[in-house]
Amino acid sequence: MKRLQEIAFIHPCRFAFETMHPRFRSTDIGLSIILTVNHGYECIDLGFGGSVWHASVSHSDRGVRRNIARKVLMGVGDKNLGEWEQDNNHVYHIRRRLKIIEEKTVGGVADLRGTIEEKKRAGRFLSSISNHPMYAVFEMAINEELSQ
Repeated sequence: MKRLQEIAFIHPCRFAFETMHPRFRSTDIGLSIILTVNHGYECIDLGFGGSVWHASVSHSDRGVRRNIARKVLMGVGDKNLGEWEQDNNHVYHIRRRLKIIEEKTVGGVADLRGTIEEKKRAGRFLSSISNHPMYAVFEMAINEELSQ
């Protein structure tokens, strides 16, 4: 696994707010990459049928966005179990089901909205980024997600 893949795999996300953690981001001039492993309510609500790798790439050129997203996912996941691509004119997203062995390692999909675990994860997330310059933005996003 590549470094970004290792980070995503070691820190799978159950909640959307967890995917905002700076550990998942890689940036360069004119380029931003976010790679996460998602195994929470999003996978249920969007009907993925299991946990997914989620690559998001921002670049001014659509072809570059798509190619980099594919490279980021090289060697992980199983396209045969499902792959979904989406381009919204600024960010290219590819979600790909985890390999069965990957999913066994991170655990299955679970919807933990409204549980004590959700509040604990939100607290741990905010503690881990307490000195981040975007802390207030992250806190607002978390409070919005928790209120749903």
